[in-house]
Amino acid sequence: LEWVTRSENERHAFDAGLKTGPRGEWQHCCKLSTNDVERIRLLLASGERVTALARAFGVHQTTISDIKLGRSWAYQETAGES
Repeated sequence: LEWVTRSENERHAFDAGLKTGPRGEWQHCCKLSTNDVERIRLLLASGERVTALARAFGVHQTTISDIKLGRSWAYQETAGES
């Protein structure tokens, strides 16, 4: 046990994995909703191109690729998955 400031305690919690930042729609800079991501995944599965989806949803191609590869929104499951 040690005495630390609130900011030191917060930093420790993040570093130790005891606390995480906001995810998905709760991030202040998020452009996609959970429903958008579910729709994107369905469209990708049906063969839609990354570039077309990026244009349609107003995001960069990397954003769609990261969703496709599970690098972003990985914690969120679609309705059909278990």
